[in-house]
Amino acid sequence: MEYLVVDSGAIIRGYGLELYGRAKTIVTVSEVMAEIRDSKSREILAKLPFPIEERVPSQESIKKVFDFARKTGDYAALSKTDLKLIALTFMLSCETNEKFIGNNNVLSLQEQMKKNNSETEEKKIVEQN
Repeated sequence: MEYLVVDSGAIIRGYGLELYGRAKTIVTVSEVMAEIRDSKSREILAKLPFPIEERVPSQESIKKVFDFARKTGDYAALSKTDLKLIALTFMLSCETNEKFIGNNNVLSLQEQMKKNNSETEEKKIVEQN
């Protein structure tokens, strides 16, 4: 697996070492790193034998995930950080062509995003000619 997106719970609960080797790159959003405030969790984070890369989900991914969460009724139950983590996971799964782990609706969303990107590229090619 190319990427593993992590939430603060994995670090705070001391599961950081269990992440080692599960993906080429461990990533998260800056909001998650800001949630790791207590000294014990900071110490666990500092001792990890790998870096946790901070990434920013694209605006397109954020919009799609926020819209999808509103449609499913999950928006009110998810924090902004949770939504950004989902958007980051979605964005990275599209970039790497790896399947986004989720239900068929999310996979459909991924396929729709790819279709929209293809249509945009086709439109650019036509406009250039």
